[in-house]
Parts: sequence; C-alpha cells; structure tokens
Amino acid sequence: MRFLSFTAACGLAIGVLPALGTAQELLTNPSFEQSPNTVSGPHGTPIGWTLEELPRVPAQAGPYRGDYNNGGVSTTPCLPSNYCNAVDAADYTVWRDNLGTNFTLPNRHTTLTGPVNQFDYDIWKADFGFPRTADFAQSANFSHIAFKPLGSEVFFDTGGLWSVWFEPYNGTTSGNPDNETNLTQTVPATPGLTYTMEAHALFEDYFPGGVDNLNAGTGSTPSGAPFNDGPASPTDAFFGLDFLDSTGAVLTGSVQIELKAAGQPSNTTWMKHTLVGTAPAGTTHVRVRATMIDGVLNPLPSPQTFQQSMFVDLFSLTASGGASAAAAVPEPNSCLVLLGVGGALIAYRRS
Repeated sequence: MRFLSFTAACGLAIGVLPALGTAQELLTNPSFEQSPNTVSGPHGTPIGWTLEELPRVPAQAGPYRGDYNNGGVSTTPCLPSNYCNAVDAADYTVWRDNLGTNFTLPNRHTTLTGPVNQFDYDIWKADFGFPRTADFAQSANFSHIAFKPLGSEVFFDTGGLWSVWFEPYNGTTSGNPDNETNLTQTVPATPGLTYTMEAHALFEDYFPGGVDNLNAGTGSTPSGAPFNDGPASPTDAFFGLDFLDSTGAVLTGSVQIELKAAGQPSNTTWMKHTLVGTAPAGTTHVRVRATMIDGVLNPLPSPQTFQQSMFVDLFSLTASGGASAAAAVPEPNSCLVLLGVGGALIAYRRS
C-alpha cells in the first residue's frame, strides 16, 4: 500500500500540480526517505543531501600524548587533511622499535622518564584513536518522533519515517565548543525568482540549542524539566536559504533564521518554519540548509535517554515570479529519483 500511495503522490506532483498552477518541488527526497542499502548510522546521509561535520575532530591544540611519530609538531588546531596527528598504529611502531632504549619519544607523558618502557605503551593504548572523529548528525527513524502529515508516508517506513538527527552531546564540553554540522541540498537557481523554503524542526526537552542555560551538575535522573540552571548554552540551530554565485560564495539577500528565536519550542513537538528570499543578480544556485553549531553535552539527563537532540524533516523548496518561472524550474527530480528507489525496493522485498 505504501508503494501505491507513493506512486499516487508522485503522480499528483508530476501530473496535477502544474495544471493547478501550484509551485513545483525543487528538492530531491525532501522527506529523507532511504533506500534499502542506506541504513541509519553515522554515514546514513539521505539520498540527494550532503551532511558535513566540521571540524572532523575536536579542534583542540596538540600535541597529543602517545602520538610518538609526528615529532610533536601539532601545536595548533589541526586540519582534516593531516588526520590531526592522530594517535595511531604508526605510534605503536615507534614505541616498539625503541623499547628499552633511551630514545626520546615525542609527546611522551610528562610523568614518564628513563628508557622507553611498558608504561609508554599503556599511554599509547589509552589514547589510541585520539582525537576522536566527530559524529554530530545522522539519519534516524525513531517511531516516537516520526513526523507523519497526510500524504507523507512514502515507503520503507521501518519504525517511523526517516528524519535527520542532530546529536550535540557528541561535541566538546561547554567550555570549549568548536563544531559545526550542515545538512544541505543545492539546486540550480535563476536571478529574480522568489524562492520559498519550508522545513520542520523538533527540539527535545534538553536540547542545548533550545535553552538559555545548560543544566547544572551531572547524572541521568532529572527531577524537573528544564533545569536551565547552569552555564550559558553555546549551542545554536539555524535554517538557511542561501543564494550562491558561480564560485559558491553566499550572496547578499540570503536568509537565515535562528530556530529558538523563531519560536521553536523545546517540548518534543514539530514546528514548521518558512524562509522566503529573492535570488539576487549573480545567483547560479540556491541551497537549503539546517545547521547546528557548538553542540555540547547538556548534563541531566544522559544522552542515552534521547532528550538532548534536534530532528529536522519534511523540507520543501519552490520558486515563483515572472512568466519565465515555470521554464526556470527543474523537473520534479524528487519523484523521479524516489520512483527509481521505489522500484528497487519492490525488487528487494520480492527477493
């Protein structure tokens, strides 16, 4: 039945809406549905979208203890391209080759002296993989937060429709936040047309981007919600409608809203936000965006209770203005792409 409703929905978008003069959807997969081989997880980016996390690892100054093979040169926040001088297998090789000698290990723990020894190995092992790779957002299909407006149930609804899950508690502490997560999709645009973006967001009760202050203390059993009695929260969340030129630069006239300031509540309910902007001269593309910056852990409750997250779902982008608007709007690629995926799903389920 889901495949029939999906086909009917696409038929409406392709065959009926233009006849009614309704604006045409420009996004591929605006509700984040997934194909069978695209599972929920850190790399489960929805079809048609880009999910970027910066920095790739926490931007803390090095060098890192146990990092024996880089000469101790990492003294500034590192770049993704050099793996941030991570504590890795090459450091084990340096330790093993120099075990028992008076070789000076780079980034040796300050409490260790004398020949290279077993304790140096223990330090390397304890810090292996540091600094950790970021994981601030991923696809999710939790049934308790599934957004299901009329006509949105498309296919592959396993435990709830797909959304994108932002996880601020995988960031640094409140005293040293430095991360940014952008969920984006970019499509061709025409100067002079007016673009309307709609998107839905959900803040859980303790999402740090939805409160003024973090909760004080530690633990996992709250006695009230929200506490809001700790340090000021650095976490922020935005929706953006970005007009880009041929170099990818964001042009004046782009629109961004801060979700909390726009009235987004922290009570695990969905809210729709609308952004409208006219593409300025020089525009070649328009980008829809959901952004979280400076995600941090909010003590009480623990993140395992899923009360500190932001979810986004059901995006839309349409263009209007001028007699040439219809010609400037691309074909409804969302339905075409998803119909292909739907066909794969039929074959997948039959097999």
